[in-house]
Formats: sequence, C-alpha cells, structure tokens
Amino acid sequence: MMLWRAARSLCFALSLWSAAAANSVAAQGDSALLSGGGGEHYIVALPPQWVVNGQTRNAKGAASNWVPRDQIGEDWRRLISLQIFTDLADNAFTTYFDGIIQRYRAICDDVFATAVEENRRNDFPVAFRILACTKSARNGLGEISLFHVVAGKQALYVVQGVYRVQPFGAQDFPLAGEELQRGRQAVEFGVACQRGDPMRACPVEWLAIIDALGAAPPIVAFPAEND
Repeated sequence: MMLWRAARSLCFALSLWSAAAANSVAAQGDSALLSGGGGEHYIVALPPQWVVNGQTRNAKGAASNWVPRDQIGEDWRRLISLQIFTDLADNAFTTYFDGIIQRYRAICDDVFATAVEENRRNDFPVAFRILACTKSARNGLGEISLFHVVAGKQALYVVQGVYRVQPFGAQDFPLAGEELQRGRQAVEFGVACQRGDPMRACPVEWLAIIDALGAAPPIVAFPAEND
C-alpha cells in the first residue's frame, strides 16, 4: 500500500509538471524513477494496464521495458523502453542519435528520421525525434520509434516508444498524425529534477520518496494500485 501511495503521489506531481497534464491522474499506470546519481532523477508515468516486460543493467546504465498487459513476451506490438546511460550526459544528443541510426541502418531495409527537436524542461535540455525502420531483418516487421531524451549532468535519460507494424515504404507511412501525437504525449509524460537545485527543483510531493530510496538502483518501478 505504501508503494502504491508513493506512485500516486508521483503521478500527481507529474500531472502538475507535464505537457500531457490533461490526462487523468486516475488513469495512470505504473510509475518509474530513474536515478543518475548525485541527486539527479527522472520520473515517468506509464499508461494504464502496461506491465514490465524485461530489464537489463550493465556498467553503462540500465533499461526497463513496458508493454500492454496482453502483449507480454516477444510478440509485442507496442513497447515503452526506459533507459539510463551513465556514460552519456551534458547534451549528448548527437552521440546518442548517431548510434541509434547506425544500429537501425544495420538491420533495416531503409531508415527515415525527423529532425531533432531540442528544448528545455525544468532547466534540463530535452530532445525529441522519430525514427522509422521500413522492414527489420530481425523479425520482418516495420518499426517506428519515438524518442524523448533528457540530458542531465550525471546521465542521459531516454523514453522510447516503439510501434511494430507491417513493412512499409516511403509513400505509405502506417501511423496517422493523431496516433503519433498520442505516442509523443506518452513518452514525454515525465520530468527531470535535481535534488537541492532551485533551478531544477524536484516537486515537493517527490522529496520524501526520493530521500527514502537513498542509493537505489538506476530504475525503480512503482506498481499501480490495480497491479
């Protein structure tokens, strides 16, 4: 019960800070806290009825993947991947996206990319970009990824929303603008903060939770009430 209350407090704080504030707090699913060290954090609220579907961790960071409850396993069609890279920080957008595009080109028939949109949120540099793989050699499907990236001083934080679709070409992009907008809202529904920095302040609802976690793992999940 305490864990759920913590998650609800975090979701409420996000509703005050996020561009997707119009979403109902009552409809939120799991939450996750990404910690880069030195009091720097990024918190994310996941869609309702999404569950963890794999986690990894190594010396350079960690990742945790969520999928809709009915898509657990390898045959998912929608995925949100939370990633933290402690070897990338301080506006490393170019380095990150160059690496992603190289990996896509190695396995995709063709790759399309939007320009990188850069901004600031709570005084942190943020970037957004869409990458599309027309057909992957791994599974024969197309893949569209929406990336929301936050450059902290301690780490790079990434929320990647992925759609698996049927193979497509340049003239038949499979997702409508409204679907892309909903996907963008989902990956951007979070905020970074720095404990003790008034320019990058953590909302007061978070403080006791963050302090209680102490030296927590890079990614900590807070299950929703109905989980």
